[in-house]
Amino acid sequence: MYKKITFLFIYLFNCTVIFSDCYATNYSFSDYLDTIDKIVISRTEKPKSIYKKQREILIEHEKDIRKLNFNIENSHNTYLERRKNFDHDGGREILIEEWEKELNVSWPQYTCEKCCRKKTNCGHSLFEAHHIIPLGYNGQNAWWNIFPLTVEEHTGKGGIHSSEEAKQMFKKVKK
Repeated sequence: MYKKITFLFIYLFNCTVIFSDCYATNYSFSDYLDTIDKIVISRTEKPKSIYKKQREILIEHEKDIRKLNFNIENSHNTYLERRKNFDHDGGREILIEEWEKELNVSWPQYTCEKCCRKKTNCGHSLFEAHHIIPLGYNGQNAWWNIFPLTVEEHTGKGGIHSSEEAKQMFKKVKK
């Protein structure tokens, strides 16, 4: 009995320290990863789930998840630098290339049947790159932290950002 209580206390203490302001939820990080898999399983394009190699690395980095405090200048600057690198400095393209190389697969593209957002001159745009661990929660710009999602899978009504797991684990960050 004493061992169980001690274990429970240590477990709860560690969760409080590691995940303070992160996620007090009924869902685990693995549940969140499984939700991504459920969202993409029925699409025609691959991948239909997070690859094992990528999942293992993500699980290793679960301990790094914490909400960045944007009242602290360093945290805010870290976030802005990562966001700028990803959106404007070619980071997205570099990470997609690394993802393809590490997993030996191609990043999916829209086809004319499921055309991209551009309604004229479809260039078969690449799927969006979803940060599995959000940048606002100390997520890295690393190949293992991105996953290809369509616009609908990413931000649509049935997408990952509208899932209960994501809403509870990664509450909106005020920037």
